[in-house]
Parts: sequence; structure tokens; C-alpha cells
Amino acid sequence: DDDILSLKIDINGGLLVGASGALARWDGSSWTTFTTTGQWWQRPSSYYDVTSDSDGIYAGTNRGACYWNWQYQYQNCISTNDGMPSRWVYAVDILSTDRLLAGTNEVIEVWQAGDETQRSRTVLVDDILYLGFENTGIARYDLVNQEWLQTWDGDQGMIDDSDVTTLVPGLTYGTIWAGGDFGLTLLNVINNTVIIDWNRGSNSGGPTLSNTPPADIEIIGDTLHYSLQRGTGWWAQSNDLIYRINLTANSSKSILDAGSRLGWAGIVHGIGSVGDHLWIGVRPTQGNNGYGTIVRWNTSSENWSDDLQTIGNVLRVNAQFLGDCFPINSSSCEMWVAYGNNILRRFSAQNMTLLNEWTDIDGPIRGMVEYDGEYMFASMAGLLRWNPANETWLTPWTHNNGLPSDSEDEIYSLTVAGNDLWAGTYGGNWNSDAEILRMNVRAIFPMDILLISKYATILFT
Repeated sequence: DDDILSLKIDINGGLLVGASGALARWDGSSWTTFTTTGQWWQRPSSYYDVTSDSDGIYAGTNRGACYWNWQYQYQNCISTNDGMPSRWVYAVDILSTDRLLAGTNEVIEVWQAGDETQRSRTVLVDDILYLGFENTGIARYDLVNQEWLQTWDGDQGMIDDSDVTTLVPGLTYGTIWAGGDFGLTLLNVINNTVIIDWNRGSNSGGPTLSNTPPADIEIIGDTLHYSLQRGTGWWAQSNDLIYRINLTANSSKSILDAGSRLGWAGIVHGIGSVGDHLWIGVRPTQGNNGYGTIVRWNTSSENWSDDLQTIGNVLRVNAQFLGDCFPINSSSCEMWVAYGNNILRRFSAQNMTLLNEWTDIDGPIRGMVEYDGEYMFASMAGLLRWNPANETWLTPWTHNNGLPSDSEDEIYSLTVAGNDLWAGTYGGNWNSDAEILRMNVRAIFPMDILLISKYATILFT
């Protein structure tokens, strides 16, 4: 039917289009439709995701993970008869030579981690995946041999207790910081030794830790920051303190009070690093103090930076670097972030300074690209256009005003392939044809419509 489910530029520069009904490739001048064999009920009809490598094209479909060579000859579909847990494959990705990741709506194996493991924390070192669980410890999985190794719990000597609440890579390759009811432990997982073992509370010759187990760890420079475990209810007790440790001196640094920064007792829901800033997501313990925000600590100047005031629900988030971003610290590199249905923010990527904010965008924004010297945004009201030279908005492209007269304004996908700008639209009606718009600013006929219908693909030029 009319639904375009996937768009991907293949390794040879062609555009792969997966839809409900067909998989096709545009090479810049003509379409090739991929065919399959077998009875009609054995052939795929929905192409949810596509990818490619030097050997061919792969698609996740409603009949498994399917494969074509570069002569566009159908090879096979791997499905339940071949050991797949489900014939519905919604995602495909090339992991390495001869290894394809296929995501289904079922699991390959169920592993009982513990009675109340909650979410796992994962770190990959070489070919071993380490997973931290509460009530279980650190599970280890050998990705090469596809087998579970001995779990490190409170009995193996690597950690003092089986409650692991956080797990992150250390500063040196092959090391992992584990946090939990036992405090903080630095492990060398190459030779399976303990480097540092700090208990909650005071430590002789080391830092003083919180009596509450850590929730998240973020290392910036030589400073380890960690937030505290929180309760599950809205009225949970405040946990708005961020503990800091100088890893060079193995000593405590001053504690950051995120709630006090905002003038109330708060609950920290997460921390992260953006450049040299620590970002802290915090909300008040009392509903009458608002919905919370993100406070930012500058680790270079050791001062608070401006808070990021939130406006409305987050919903869909889309972020993209635009401008001269190689290297990333270029002063002309920007990060644009869209979330919710109406909010768009523009940051300097060099220091994450907020440059502009708009709260009336016709979102959600489903794509951001740089094309022909402009920044373009796929919106529900056409293609929004930003001129980075004078930092102003240009007139949006809508149907019959920049876009073809019979195109739709709701842009659902946006990408650049070579000199071409590609946009996918959808009108929203039950019988509306989906369209792919292709623009080449150097062409005599710059805008084409690729109309994807139920029975045929038609190119108008």
C-alpha cells in the first residue's frame, strides 16, 4: 500500500526504499524493484528496514531477514524454519563480515537474572559483555563463544555484594567502575583483579562516599561524578546531591546540590556529560514547584552554567549536528534539538551554549539536514529553511511554493544523497498516495515526484 517503512542510502550510493508491498532501489536515473520466489504466502510483503554491504542488500520483513546480491537476484529469507525466533524482522544491521543483526518481536533466549534485577547496566570490553544487576551481581557473556561465564556476585571476591546499581568504563581501557550497596569498586577485567574498593561512608586514604548507593556515574576529565539511588514514587525523598571524586588524588571534591541550585528539594533522574559540562536532570519533590529542568555544572570553571528551562512534554526527540563540524570543536558547528510537537533549540556545539529557542514549530521535526548552504527541517508544515550565514529563517517550502503543487506538506523523512535532497511525505488520508520528493539544485528540472502507489512506481520529470 502507500506506507513507506524505510529509507536507506546503500554502500554504492543508491536509495533503498522499503514499503508495504515492495522493496525498490533508485540509482539516480531509474528504479529497480526487488523480486522474490515461492508461493505468495511465502513471499515478504512488508519491508521494515534495509541495509547493505559489499555482498548485497538485506531487508527485515514479515517473512524474515531476506537477502539479494548486487545483481538484484533474490537469495534467501532466514525465518523460523532456520532457527529465527520470529518471522517478523523489524530491524537489520551489519555487525561485521558474515554477521547480521536481526531484531524481532521475540527474544532468542530468556535468562533469569534474579528476582528483582530491574534494568541492567552494560559495558563491553573486547568480546565480553558485562551486565550489572541488582540482587545478582555482574553477569558476563562471551560474545564469540555465545556462552555465559561465571557471574561475579558477593562470593567471587570481585565485589563485596550482589547489588550492582551502576556499571561504567574506567579511564584506563580494560577497567570498569561498579557501584552498588558495597560502594564503588574499580575492576581490571583483563586480568580479573580489584584495583580500588571504596565502601559507603568514609574510607581510610580515600574519599567519603554517600551512605546511599550510586545510581549513575559520569567521568569528566579526572573527576568521577555520581548521583544517588532514588525512590520510585513522586513523593520520594530528595536525592539531589551529586558526589564527586578526584581520581588522580583519590579524594573527595565538594558535593553539588542540584536542588539547592533551583531553590527546592529535588529528585535527580539522570546525569550526563556534554563537552566539559555535567548535565543533571532534576525535578522537585513537591508538585507545586513545577516539573523540573536540567541544571548544568561547568567542570572547567567549577561554576554553574545557565539552566535549561523545559517547556512542555518531551515526546519525540531529534538532534543533529549542522554546519562545519569536523572537528567537532569548530566554532561554526551547531547542534539543533527538536522535541515535543513545537519546540526547537539551537546550540553552539563547541560549548553547548543555547543560541535560540522556538516554541511554535509545526512539529514533530522528523529530519534535519544541511543542503545547498541551508539547514532544512522536515516538519508537519513543509520544509523549514534556515540561513546560517545571516542566522534567519527563510520562507518554508510548502506545496506549490517550493514543493510540487500536488505534494503534501507533512514531511516524514529527510536525507541527502550526493547532490540530491530526498523527502518523504504522507497526506494522512486512508487512500492517500505516499510521495518521495527528490531535488537537485543543479538539475534542469530540479524537483521530481516519486509516487509510490500500490501497483506501480511512477517518475515524473
